Amino acid sequence: APIVILKKRNKNAIAGSIAPQNPNLGIMLPYTPLHHLILKQFADKFPGKQCALVATSGNLTEEPIAITNDDARERLKNIADFLLLNDRDILVRSDDSVIINVNEKNLFFRRSRGYAPKPMRIAYDGPPVLGVGAELKNTICVLKDKEAFLSQHIGDLENLLASNFFNASIEHIQRITSTYPDVIAYDMHPGYSSTQWALEQTDRMQIPVQHHHAHMASVMAEYGLERPVIGIILDGTGYGYDKSIWGGEVFTGDYIELQRQAYLQPMPLAGGDAAIKQPWRTAVSYLYTLFGDKYPILPFMNNLFLDKIIEMVKKDINCIQTSSCGRLFDAVAVINGGCKEVHYEAQAAIEMMNKTIQDPSKYDFDYKFANGMIPIKPLISRIIDDVRRGTDPGLISARFHNSLITIFIEVTLHVRKETGINDVVLSGGVFQNEIFLAGLWNGLTHRGFKVYVPEKVPVNDGAISFGQAVIARHLVNKNMLAVNYDPV
Repeated sequence: APIVILKKRNKNAIAGSIAPQNPNLGIMLPYTPLHHLILKQFADKFPGKQCALVATSGNLTEEPIAITNDDARERLKNIADFLLLNDRDILVRSDDSVIINVNEKNLFFRRSRGYAPKPMRIAYDGPPVLGVGAELKNTICVLKDKEAFLSQHIGDLENLLASNFFNASIEHIQRITSTYPDVIAYDMHPGYSSTQWALEQTDRMQIPVQHHHAHMASVMAEYGLERPVIGIILDGTGYGYDKSIWGGEVFTGDYIELQRQAYLQPMPLAGGDAAIKQPWRTAVSYLYTLFGDKYPILPFMNNLFLDKIIEMVKKDINCIQTSSCGRLFDAVAVINGGCKEVHYEAQAAIEMMNKTIQDPSKYDFDYKFANGMIPIKPLISRIIDDVRRGTDPGLISARFHNSLITIFIEVTLHVRKETGINDVVLSGGVFQNEIFLAGLWNGLTHRGFKVYVPEKVPVNDGAISFGQAVIARHLVNKNMLAVNYDPV
């Protein structure tokens, strides 16, 4: 196995990221004797001094890990100073698993090495099913009898190397489970690589599954829930039944019935995916949509091409409508002085979370919603007032988190009153934010809800394939081809 050694790095930046006083410090235990040998070499070289090594996978961003010596030599030659090679081949690539502890529960950000493909028991039997996952943080899942085999983290299917890894992983998991499912479950998004692969398998039954329903079902299946639940599903991107992009949803339902009870007010994304990488576009789009030509002029707007974005929104040119909670976090982060462009997923939201101070205050406004839509203008208006007053960004972030938690608690209380449902499942990439997760989790529990948070599968899109598979099996068992969806 090739080991990459990088020495041309900013030592101060690295030291800051692993400082002992950092409460978010992540520790990776050595899991091979080779790691012990490397650590001993460093300890001998720097006697009496503390020494920390930062370990990362041997790959470029968005590419799979290099698992052969030749591949490492070729793909990593421009970033690695040294390669420690080995004569033992790697059969299957597998990233490190990533776990966070919230409310004394270990929750997966990435379920991979050490856990996959260990099967998970499920409560119901049925035909074998293959779930092929989403576009980002892809995993695949095979249901066989009463067991679910969830693959290791495959990653983002945005290039040929990742696509090849996806194909190889499907073949591998079918081989090791001795299963070739006649049913394939896939995401409704027509542009996903996994969806396109599924649609090419014309010899098998193909069942589309809505992205956020798969999130909800993954938590239900983990806990063996059959009764209807309230699903609070918050993430960055998911193709909705109305063909817009969802991501700030409150559902009720089970595996074959789904009702969309509430959702964040849809906003335009100027430039589509470009707005995800340049969240200042998202912020400008939100402000112009909410306030029109009288939109507020804020410090982040200096030296930006505002007119072009506003023109796109005005004329609805390349503007995708989204109810995404992830995009709301992006917009607020930029308004609050955060980064205008990102170099990794959710960077703006992560940096805002990290500077949040401990403060219980929240914004005072009417949290009610009408016809299922949760308006965001009152929240954005209060944030703008704070920015103009020069309020500390960490306090603004605290108030934003607390206010958004309150909004979803109020919505969930309303849904319980209307439906009598008391079980709540939480899923979606936004819940990787431990401040928001813990706050909503504790707030709902305090109000008598039974809250279910995934512990065996990731809270992000790494759970989608599992949710797809269990929904598809329930449909087949009921001789149905599609979920009964009600927009309410």
